Amino acid sequence: MAYLTRSELQGFRSYGFSITEAKRYQSTARATVFLSHSHKDKDLVEPAIAALLKQGVVVYVDWKDPTMPEATSPKTAAAIKVRIKECRKFVLLASDNGLTSKWVPWELGIADSQNGMDSVVILPVTDDPRTWPGSEYVGIYDRIERKAGEVLVVVKPGQGVYDGISLAEWLRR
Repeated sequence: MAYLTRSELQGFRSYGFSITEAKRYQSTARATVFLSHSHKDKDLVEPAIAALLKQGVVVYVDWKDPTMPEATSPKTAAAIKVRIKECRKFVLLASDNGLTSKWVPWELGIADSQNGMDSVVILPVTDDPRTWPGSEYVGIYDRIERKAGEVLVVVKPGQGVYDGISLAEWLRR
């Protein structure tokens, strides 16, 4: 297994679109990927967006949405449910912070129930590329791993990177 480390993910900032280009593109296109994450991982969100943009998709991030309420409330939860349903794919940025968040597991449950397991993928982020503690409930979902260099693949539970498909192919399905 080759999980992305925090530093590897942060390296994606320098690849593909610049964040300025991405913001311009994202403001004019309908999001196709909902990026679920802990707000404690803001340092990982921009690189995760860059990695996904490189695959040719538009990424939705709640705190970048000017229509979201400033303070979390039931209106926030209702709006997030709508956004998750509108997006074809759901990527969970699965850091330790994400897995202990109140919102992230809830968002995962919404994505699974509204869009199905085939539209959900876990992006494990760790300090050691060989180990990731994960959580029982995320173990049933496909996950993104690094195959070689910058090649990202989607792998089914119990399989290795050479059994996976490219992230770009998974996003097109």
